[in-house]
Amino acid sequence: MQFKNVVIQSLAAIEPPIRVTSREISERIKPTLQRLGIRPNLLEEISGILERRVWQANTQPSDGATMAAERAIEDAGIDRSSIGVIINTSVCRDFLEPSTACIVHGNLGLSDNCLNFDVGNACLAFLNGMDIAARMIERHEVEYALIVDGESSGPITDATVERMLNDDMDEQQFRAEFASLTLGSGAAAMIMARKDLVPEGHAYRGSVTRSATEFNYLCRGHMHQMMTDTRTLLTEGLKLAAKTFQAACSALGWVVDELDQFVIHQVSKVHTESLMDLLKLDPQKVHAIYPKMGNIGPASVPIALAKAVEMGKINRGDRVALLGIGSGLNCSMAEVVWQDIPANRQARADEPVTAYRPPESLYPFQSRWLDRDGIRMHYLDEGPREAPPILMLHGNPTWSFYYRDLVLRLRDRYRCIVPDHVGCGLSDKPADERYSYTLEQRVADLHRLLQHLSLDQPLRLVVHDWGGMIGFAWATQNPESVSQAVVLNTGAFPLPAEKRFPFALWFAGRTRLGGLLVRGMNAFSGVAARVAFKRPVSADIRQAYTGPYDSWAHRIATLRFVQDIPLKENDRGYAMVRNTEQRLDRFREKPVMLAWGLKDFVFDETFLRQWRHHLPAAEVVEYPECGHYVLEDAGEDLRQRISVFLDRHTFERDG
Repeated sequence: MQFKNVVIQSLAAIEPPIRVTSREISERIKPTLQRLGIRPNLLEEISGILERRVWQANTQPSDGATMAAERAIEDAGIDRSSIGVIINTSVCRDFLEPSTACIVHGNLGLSDNCLNFDVGNACLAFLNGMDIAARMIERHEVEYALIVDGESSGPITDATVERMLNDDMDEQQFRAEFASLTLGSGAAAMIMARKDLVPEGHAYRGSVTRSATEFNYLCRGHMHQMMTDTRTLLTEGLKLAAKTFQAACSALGWVVDELDQFVIHQVSKVHTESLMDLLKLDPQKVHAIYPKMGNIGPASVPIALAKAVEMGKINRGDRVALLGIGSGLNCSMAEVVWQDIPANRQARADEPVTAYRPPESLYPFQSRWLDRDGIRMHYLDEGPREAPPILMLHGNPTWSFYYRDLVLRLRDRYRCIVPDHVGCGLSDKPADERYSYTLEQRVADLHRLLQHLSLDQPLRLVVHDWGGMIGFAWATQNPESVSQAVVLNTGAFPLPAEKRFPFALWFAGRTRLGGLLVRGMNAFSGVAARVAFKRPVSADIRQAYTGPYDSWAHRIATLRFVQDIPLKENDRGYAMVRNTEQRLDRFREKPVMLAWGLKDFVFDETFLRQWRHHLPAAEVVEYPECGHYVLEDAGEDLRQRISVFLDRHTFERDG
């Protein structure tokens, strides 16, 4: 069917925070591979999938779908009460009933007259959901439609690995279940709307669908197991794809060379390359996500589309072909004509986000911003682009200013990347309804920034205060992406048993009066600027630390950080903290430097002892007269030590 009055208004994709490589999965099933005489790296070689993403434990498909939906709604800038239908398209479900759509509907607080239902059609469902929404919009049944999808591959991967380790697993069964190991996780959401309401939207021209349901037996899956005849599925799937493509050429006027980008449902390297060869697609017009994402089911097409847009591969006026196929067999192909990002959003990339900025003599850096769906994260990116990267993460209530002198010392030979967490420094300071001030969100922000920067070599990690928890939560999930670390008065584990939670933090974060003082009188940042230093600093430096937190609205993060400190197992974020601690041994063989101000009343010697316990080979530098702001107190001596440490493990090793 073709449409004249339907556009895509916004598109959002969410990557789960945990990275799992094919080599790690192969290592888990190594005994069975050896017993069956199968080469150890078969999974990566055959599929071309290097890694995939998985959610944290207890994350439901509806959680991922909700996150993507929130981002899409915010990016669209619409009142959520105007959404007339929400369609969930995921293979993964929270329950057999109720529908996942109704759970996401409830999470989002959509109106009671907003239709909500699931659509299931294997990996094709998102495209089916778009078609259903488009038909409703074209007939003026709804003005705005929301299509969501949340996929979680972790449970089926774990169940498959467990079965593969059984002694009765033979080669035939192994090959039938092998495709389950290619699955990945992710979430996507899309807002579609009437063209007259969103004239700058991306035109959804229409789609065609063909089926070959006599092959419905080739891939049959349950939540814990999937059985696939991969060879026949590929053969018959390609035949159906060729038939559908021919229909699309006829119905939509397609000529291969005239289409600008092909967004393909990606199962593996073999599938993607075979389809490109069959349809004679230019590989430069196909953005591959399977090497890093695996097979994400129905979320594959919208995530691949979002990635291609993010990387600048799709431009104004481009004709974009969406090619989807699902078990059954069913195949759909659709076309979108892309438009520019609205001018009011483009202008935000270089727009100042706060009236305050330190004197250039103290902060002589070029500011950069990453637009996170309308929320801008400020960061520094100083030094040669090809130089070894260093990521410096601050805590609360500091910001990138804390690392200014270290950046100046290192930027001649390192690429120094220093973000301001959302709500801090020169970054945007959104209200609670626009941003989730949680540890999990901070880690997701960091992951997105690093994706945006596309670093091609491992980084060096420097952390302080909350930066340690955020940084190591990410780093322990991606240990191969970090070559060494410098740890400054911080933690990456629960409060040590012998350490009492300081009264000042309890009062600030757990009492109403404390919260009023933090936001109303800048108590947290202001007090820190007086007591965190143990050596004299100038009034200009103290002002630089407190300057960004100049109003009730701009102090939201300083309070939320304190409120988000997890102390008990049922506290939000505690599971991530505990999981991070359990993975710290991944850094035992890496160069780590611990530099500590011993007069820190929070991160005192009990924290240092805990770090030494987890990383016994770490180099330790103690400063008995320095406090929490150890980089300020120890000054040039510490900067010199950090510089020597980094150089020794970077340039001397490489040389």
